[in-house]
Amino acid sequence: MGININRRIPIEQEKRCSKCNITYPSSFNFCTTCGQKLKSTQGRVYANMGKNGVSSISVKSGKVTVNSKGRITLQIAPGISYTSAIKKKK
Repeated sequence: MGININRRIPIEQEKRCSKCNITYPSSFNFCTTCGQKLKSTQGRVYANMGKNGVSSISVKSGKVTVNSKGRITLQIAPGISYTSAIKKKK
């Protein structure tokens, strides 16, 4: 028996100005046009961590998530999703 660790760590995060609706990289803290403080938005690229390190990378776009192992997940409703795997030819 061991400890099962599953985590999603955001790799790429963005910040957005609520007044100008402009997106900036995470290194910026203030909007360059209006000077307002930027708010962090949810990251789109994640590293999925397992017991032995990074198990896969996933990219989220809207309600669809695709990971590096070929799995596609579609969010149907909060807490309900459908996952399909792309079959690889041998």
